[in-house]
Amino acid sequence: MSKVIIVGQIPPPFHGQSVMIKAMADGLTGRLDYELVPMRFSREVDENGDFGIRKLVHLVELVFRVLRLLLKYPGSILYYPPAPPKWSTVLRDLVFLSCVRPFAGKTVFHFHAYGLGNFLQSRSWLKRIGWAFMKPDVAIILGELCRKDAEVVGAKRVMTLPYGIDVPVVEGAVGRKDEELRILFVGLHIESKGILDLLDTAHILKSTGTCFKIHTVGPWKNSKMRNAFEIKRRALGLDEQVICRGELTGEILWAEYAEADLFFFPTFFEFETFGLVVVEAMAYELPVISSDWRGPGDIVEDGVTGFVCPVHDSQAYAGAIASLLSDSDLRKSMGDSARKLYEQKYMDTQFIDSIETVFRELA
Repeated sequence: MSKVIIVGQIPPPFHGQSVMIKAMADGLTGRLDYELVPMRFSREVDENGDFGIRKLVHLVELVFRVLRLLLKYPGSILYYPPAPPKWSTVLRDLVFLSCVRPFAGKTVFHFHAYGLGNFLQSRSWLKRIGWAFMKPDVAIILGELCRKDAEVVGAKRVMTLPYGIDVPVVEGAVGRKDEELRILFVGLHIESKGILDLLDTAHILKSTGTCFKIHTVGPWKNSKMRNAFEIKRRALGLDEQVICRGELTGEILWAEYAEADLFFFPTFFEFETFGLVVVEAMAYELPVISSDWRGPGDIVEDGVTGFVCPVHDSQAYAGAIASLLSDSDLRKSMGDSARKLYEQKYMDTQFIDSIETVFRELA
């Protein structure tokens, strides 16, 4: 079988794409003959999409390293994750792919971030000169709501393969004394992940006399976002109800899931394709309240594993959360259904088996 050259970001920083590329590489070890070429453009989340001399130097290094492998192993399959559609990253990808794709036997694009299709379609001149983006042999998308990216680049074959991850089960802190039920949010703290909508929802819940605490977990995009959040939280009188836990990993993160009663994900992130945190919550038997958006909209089964609400509709979010907080039987049944769905569709074995099949069929 042909050598597979996997190019992609791996942690750090920790986000869905980097975590899943690392999981993919680890899972394929011993199954396929591959070389992993890590991308290190961003060391922190707040560097994503920025331009810098260090990134330019790394681009040159990356081109030469991948070219060396493609020349050493003629006919190799090139795996590449197109970046989110920002000018700096699109031009970076265009330079990289223009240099290396002519030497690849086959090309697989894995769309971890959404929007390249719209970006190219709205700039027809870029689509004409951007031949390196066009006609990959396979385009992997994470859900049907993400299909446009694959269609615009004219992929010869489109595969819908949702993420799958092995979520370790850990116990929560022994003797938790909170009387309030706990709601968990995990994700980048940026407005388009719904972090301010979360505050509006919490304000509505508090006004109805509902007892709850919300823990938010994740890094801040920047200090400006953090200040805006803290000002609004204080103005709404939510300092005691909404607790920011910061960026957590490992067992400390898993303990947050274990101690939660439900999961809240009101995203409208422009590059959203999946929402790995939703799957993690389902593995911990948590009902999920999410926005009707790419990613969670493909995962959450409305009325079965949780509730799907219109984007920005804090009244709908609050109503769904209140119905779950007041009904332990409903929480239990939805949590059980969420765990079953995780086991059926979103475990690591399904994901790795599917990815391996793509490469073997392509070879």
